[in-house]
Amino acid sequence: MKTSFIDREAELEYLEKIWRTNKAELIIVWGRRRVGKTRLLLEYSKNKKTLYLYVFHASKLSLLSFFTKEIKRQLNVSFPPGYVFPDWDAFYQYLYEIARDEKIIVILDEFQRLADSSPEAIELLQYWWDTLLQKTQIKLFLVGSSIGMVEKIAISGSGPLFGRKTGSLKIKPMGFFDFMKAFSIDDIGKLIEIFSVFGGTPHYFTMVDADKSVEENIIELVAAPYAPLRDEPEQLLRTELRSLSIYMNILEKIAMSKGGVTVGDIASSLNKSRSELYPYLIQLEKMDIVKREKRITDTLREFRGARFRIADNFIRFWFRFIYSNYPDLETGNYKAVLDHYRREKNDFISQVFEDIIHEYLIKNSGKNIVDALGRRITIPKIYGVGRWWWKDTEIDVCALAKNAIILGEVKWRNKPITKNEVLSLITQKTEVFRKKTSIDKEIMYLIATKTGIEESAKKLLEEIPSIIITPEQLCKTMGR
Repeated sequence: MKTSFIDREAELEYLEKIWRTNKAELIIVWGRRRVGKTRLLLEYSKNKKTLYLYVFHASKLSLLSFFTKEIKRQLNVSFPPGYVFPDWDAFYQYLYEIARDEKIIVILDEFQRLADSSPEAIELLQYWWDTLLQKTQIKLFLVGSSIGMVEKIAISGSGPLFGRKTGSLKIKPMGFFDFMKAFSIDDIGKLIEIFSVFGGTPHYFTMVDADKSVEENIIELVAAPYAPLRDEPEQLLRTELRSLSIYMNILEKIAMSKGGVTVGDIASSLNKSRSELYPYLIQLEKMDIVKREKRITDTLREFRGARFRIADNFIRFWFRFIYSNYPDLETGNYKAVLDHYRREKNDFISQVFEDIIHEYLIKNSGKNIVDALGRRITIPKIYGVGRWWWKDTEIDVCALAKNAIILGEVKWRNKPITKNEVLSLITQKTEVFRKKTSIDKEIMYLIATKTGIEESAKKLLEEIPSIIITPEQLCKTMGR
């Protein structure tokens, strides 16, 4: 595992643009805990005048005392002996003084906690921003991990800071191609498996010991009695949500599915109505724990026809293999988890492999690549990629371009793609797709496979517009 900062190029570019302005900036940075918000900002603020203040759960006086000490230490300034900011007005006045004539980054981490411990601090920040702070060169970052509170304070129309922010940055888990930069592993199959289990949240995957097997990491980091991630998803939900048991039941139901579930599926299994479940699903969406997936050719984001999937790989793994085997784990029976994982591993990883292929197509949109057969192929400029389904017809990849469509089959298993599977994609599945979408564009076919394709299938694909992708080819294309 590399300990250096893992690229978040787009986010850093956005932050650098903010630094280059000569005006005051109030930026809301938010996202689930553990996702890397603080690390990103500290990396960005290197070699820049910066004041980093963490808002812990404490009284107003304790926070003001802590902030006074941190300002003295970080900015190397002196106050009169025994001086402590007497109130929030004095604190904001000081920020105004230090930012009036020069740029300074001020980071208030977990700022939403002020709403509980000292609610007047938020109201006064609104006043000071409106009157004086917006006339300075301050770059004020309000960082929060409690999604509901951040929305209430700064994003919703009734929040005290609504309309004051000059920008916002929602930090999400990393995609596979940023994640892989964290590891010096040549075995791409192992990398994909690690990503499938631990996901793109830096706090989780940086714990992985790359010299050990994935199963050894599962035991040591998740399954063992004192494993650091043993109860992580439950604790994450507990800090943000009420009615925890309902959320846990919903997530377990989604995690056990092969391709996502509808609201109706969840409602039936929990003996609840669809309308009862909508608020829970919306909240899980906001937290980037669940994603609502529509057919990529559909235009509406309705609940009824959508499928719900767990967006975070580690949370999906935990609910599928840890939460469902908790009674065994409590008695120290790790074998139950490993046996369950071994039985379903290929199916579990296959869903992640589909997401990786989607990401790969977006990253290579409009570019030339060399596929697994050594053919130089131009990928059309894609404006949308996802899945497509109609009743029993499932298409793993559906990428939309102006004058073309890519339809694909993705398999993560220990046997090659067969000629019959290729024929099914280019005949029956294509026929259903054409009939139900009325889209008449040139089709390029994609096959992504862990273990290659049969010779007869290969010959068939060589005769039509197609792309063949293997894990090894992914590595070469992405310059690894």
